[in-house]
Parts: sequence; structure tokens; C-alpha cells
Amino acid sequence: ISKTFNNQYLSNNIFSNKDFYSVLIVSSFFSLWLSTQISAAIESNIAYIMILTVGILHGSNDIMLINHSLKSSTNISSFSIFVIYVLMVASVAVLFYFLPFIALSLFVIFSSYHFGEEHLSDKVSINHFFDISYFTVYGMLIFSMLFYAALPEVNTIMKELSAVEFSFNQIMYSLIFSFVFFLGMNLFLLWKKKILLPEFLKELFFLVLLSLVFNTSSLILSFVIYFIFCHSIPSIILQIFFF
Repeated sequence: ISKTFNNQYLSNNIFSNKDFYSVLIVSSFFSLWLSTQISAAIESNIAYIMILTVGILHGSNDIMLINHSLKSSTNISSFSIFVIYVLMVASVAVLFYFLPFIALSLFVIFSSYHFGEEHLSDKVSINHFFDISYFTVYGMLIFSMLFYAALPEVNTIMKELSAVEFSFNQIMYSLIFSFVFFLGMNLFLLWKKKILLPEFLKELFFLVLLSLVFNTSSLILSFVIYFIFCHSIPSIILQIFFF
């Protein structure tokens, strides 16, 4: 769904790619400055407010998109879609209760793909397998950068939720693996002339900027900075044009 309307609306609306990256860069620098000026408690309050406002709006729009897509392609009713959605949420809750580490791992994997698809689907389309791998590797790189920068905080949460902790080597290998694969895939795209060198360098610059933000902010604020400014807001803008 995201890929369909990304390709359809992003290049032709008033919020162009150039404007989009300008906003991201300004937002990232502002977040970098803000994280050095406020306390951890204030960071957390800001993060929770952003999740409970922009984050929930983004999620509810995604549900509307799913509803619209399924109703237009099948005869399924809105009530049936609602029941399926509730059953999915209940299944995840049950899985999290009995197998929290597996539930958290699946959350990271699916979120990685979702983040990558939202950010890259309008830029690259090779084939189904490559696209899924490319999007997931990008998302894994974001999570690895985040976990690497705030491993003690990550392990505190992991220990409380699942009694499992990540080692430094595990996160470091994940970071190296995802970066090498992301770099290799982009070199392949450059070779195939599917992307331009300035676009690739822009992505690298943005990743370096995110790394600086992650290393100067708390875990929750770092995640919210990416989730809200780099994922939710661009997605909401596309959703508005779609609807």
C-alpha cells in the first residue's frame, strides 16, 4: 500500500523530494541541538507527547489505508476488517505475554521493513525479493545504529520485558552486517543506474546525521526523532494526498 501511493503522489505534490530532505535535515539538526539543552525527563515527556499525537495519527491513517485497499479489491466489510485487526492485535499480545523475546524480535524485523519501505519505495524498485531485502536492511541499519548508541538503555528495557539482553558484539555485528549489505545494494543500484550518485551520498549524509542525533539523545527521544520526523510526518503527508 505504501509503495503504491508513494510512487503515485510524492513526485507530483507540493512537498517535493528536495523540500522533504530539507525538512529532515533541519529537523535533525534542531533535534541534535535540543538534546543537548534539556534534561532526560523532559526528553521523555516530549517523546511520549509526540507518540500519543503524531504517532497515533499516523497509525490510524495506516488502518484507514488498509480498510480502503481491502474494500476496493475485495467484498470484505468494514466490520470484518475491524474484527481481523482486533484478532491480530490480540494474537500479538498473547505472543508477547508467552514469548516476549520472539515478539520483540518480530516487531523489530517488521518495523525495519516498514521504515525502509516508507523511506525508499518511491526511489527504488527492482524486483519483489530485492525490494523487500533492501527495505529491511535499511530499517535494520537504523535500529542497529539506535541500539549501538544506547545499548545500556536497550538492555534495561529488554531485561524488564523478556529477561534477555544483547551483547555489545551482537549489536556491533548487526550494525556492520546491515551497513555492508546496504552499501553493497546501493553500489549495485549505482552500477545498474537505478539511482544517482548524489542521491546515494545524500542518504549517507543523512545516516551520519542520524548517528549524531542517536549518540547525543536518550533512547526514547532518538527513536521518536526518527519515528516522527523521518517516518510518521512524511507518511501522513502522503496519506493526506492519497485520501
